Order: sequence, then C-alpha cells, then structure tokens
Amino acid sequence: MEKKRLLLVSDGTAETVKRITEAFLVQFDNPNVSVMRFGRVNNTERLSEVIEAASSYSDIMVLFTIADTKLRNILHRYCEDNNIFHIDIFGFFLRKFEGFLGKKVAGKSGLLHRIGDKYFDRIAALDYTLAHDDNRSVKDIEEADIVILGLSRSGKTPLSLYLAEEGYRVANFALVKGERFPSILDSIDQNRVVVLTIDPEVLLGIRRHRAKKLRLSNPNYCSRSFIYEETEMLYELTKKHPQWLKVEVTGRSIEEIASEILEVFNKKNGMKLHA
Repeated sequence: MEKKRLLLVSDGTAETVKRITEAFLVQFDNPNVSVMRFGRVNNTERLSEVIEAASSYSDIMVLFTIADTKLRNILHRYCEDNNIFHIDIFGFFLRKFEGFLGKKVAGKSGLLHRIGDKYFDRIAALDYTLAHDDNRSVKDIEEADIVILGLSRSGKTPLSLYLAEEGYRVANFALVKGERFPSILDSIDQNRVVVLTIDPEVLLGIRRHRAKKLRLSNPNYCSRSFIYEETEMLYELTKKHPQWLKVEVTGRSIEEIASEILEVFNKKNGMKLHA
C-alpha cells in the first residue's frame, strides 16, 4: 500500500504541530506515513510553497498552526476546494477561546508559538547537545550553534548543557595530547568555535580530586608536566585558528562564561543562532 503523507505547516518552527501529530500517530500500529514539515509560513510566498507541495500528492493530509487569519483562511479554502484532508489546529481552538473571552485574537504570526516552540526548541537543543557531548559524535556537526573545545575537566559539559537550556545546540570535544584533532571540525564555520582556557594548576587540582574520587589510575591524567604540555598544545592550536573565540574559565561561573560567549557570537558577523 502506498504511503500516506502528512504535511505539517506552521508560522513558527513547526515543532508544536509535529509533537501534536506524533501524539496521534503513536495511537496507531504501523501508520505507514511520511511527514513533510514547513516552518516559518508567515507570508503568501511561503504559503504558495505549501500549496504547491500539497498539490503534488493525492493521498495527503495537511495539519497547520498558523496565527495569521488571512493565511490560515487561504490554506483552509484551498484544502476545501481540492478535497484535501486538513486540520486547522489553532483555528479551532482560537474560535473557542474567542467565544469564551469575548475578544478577538491578535492574529500575529508566531505569538501563539512562543511558549510551545521555545520549550520544544530547548528540548531539541538538549537532545542535540547530549548526543554531541565529550567527543561522542560528529554527526550533523554543521547544525551546531556552538562548538566548544577544551582540555579534559575544563568545564565543557556543564557549560554546554547550560547553553542548551537556553536553546542553543552545542557540541563539545575534549582535546588530549597525543590524540588527533577531529579533522571534520576544520570544515565547519570556524567563527562558531569556542576554546576554553584554564590555569594549569587549577586544572591539576580538579583532576586530582576527580581521580581520587573515582579511583582513576591513568598517570598522565594527574601529571603536572602532562597538563602543562596539554596547555601548550592548546595554545599552539589556537594560534593556528585565529577565528576561534578564546574564553578563560578559571574562577568564573558558568553563567558568566556563557554570557561572554553569547555576547560575542551575537555581534560576530551577524551570526544567527537557533535560539
């Protein structure tokens, strides 16, 4: 049997309508559907792309969450005229709220997605960040808003998770003397790379405390000479990559470090981040 298609349309990220659709699909055994998503549908040009996609298939259902009444009505009318299954998710509930509150909706694109989409954006950012923590994966590395590099125990993971809570997709990599630098990192936008620097004596204390607590036996891990060699390696690496943002983390809070990174990134070349 040919796959049925679901077309998910939103004036936001389309994450909310995706979650709603998933909540329904999970109730069916092997629904055999393919899903297409259209986000940022907030003008007629973008809406025409949706209509073109809808017209390309015969067995399709359109689900949409669009706040703009004009755009919502155009899509609704098109689906009606062409006998396309469709669900105007926000339209239905908005009419109920209008009746209850006795007020008309603002009808501005994106207003109704701020809570839902931002929440799901944070969830997606956390999922991405956990999957790319501590050299775990380079898959989809080009989707990272921020790539953090640093020596082991320099605070990469807690900083990454803090930024993910703010909605940023973060990948972090530990740099170890004697191990190859991940070559794929040379192919990404170097302006998105942050390297954390830390006082070697402070790092020595952190590693010794952790080694004692976890009963680690790696002699290099807590070796003062090895840590100084790693610090020198990091210094030489940053000299080869002047685009990287160097951030000193010694004695600083995660909030302070994150604030510095975001302030620089938001100014740097008009960089656009997911959040």
